[in-house]
Amino acid sequence: SGLEWDYWAQVDDVSLACGCFAPAAPDLNISYFGTDVFLNWSDTGADFYEIHSPANDFYFTPNINTLFTTATDTNYTFPNDLGNPNLNYAYAIVGKSSCGAASALSNRKGEFDFGIESGTP
Repeated sequence: SGLEWDYWAQVDDVSLACGCFAPAAPDLNISYFGTDVFLNWSDTGADFYEIHSPANDFYFTPNINTLFTTATDTNYTFPNDLGNPNLNYAYAIVGKSSCGAASALSNRKGEFDFGIESGTP
């Protein structure tokens, strides 16, 4: 046949995706006012954060049952979490990227209420 063909194309504005990377683990802080618990954590570049908060289980493994909510901000308020000795809450944060990659679990924080009973020791 002896025919040769050359093809040329020009492409502008090319962007390449480099994969999916997990964000760093957030550093969690906790404060209280009245009966409210305030959490804030470091911005690790995650697209969103999972807020885990089980009752009466400080050494929990994060899962769908411990997931309280998600947030795009780096703070969250738990109203009325203080004051009940029968419910003590643990808190931890997981940063997530939009592709599903997860950070390691943040440091854990907790609130603990103890009842005081009258009487003689």
